[in-house]
Amino acid sequence: MSDEKQETMFGPNEARHRRCSQPHANADAANVALEAFYTAVGKAREEHGIANVYVLCETSILNDEGDEFPAASTAGFGDSVRFERMCARGLGLEAARRQEEIGALLAKGVLNRKHTK
Repeated sequence: MSDEKQETMFGPNEARHRRCSQPHANADAANVALEAFYTAVGKAREEHGIANVYVLCETSILNDEGDEFPAASTAGFGDSVRFERMCARGLGLEAARRQEEIGALLAKGVLNRKHTK
């Protein structure tokens, strides 16, 4: 996938992020949304012939007092023996990307070394 297409699909999009960040009314509502999401991922996996998929996602839930808190969820589709290696690769790629971002901000003078510790 080209960097430009990936930026459009997965990259920063404040309006989309705001829409997706609206908290679910409660844990039951979040679970319904996650089940529907995972069902769609499973169908897309089969439709497009993707052998192994591991999803880590985070949503927000309101508790009984009306406070918002994050809730994380994971699901794996395919060969579970591969999931750990897939996640390790993803973590390594994200860490490298983050270090590139920090380096660019340091080079621009937006950050200084004390911000990165």
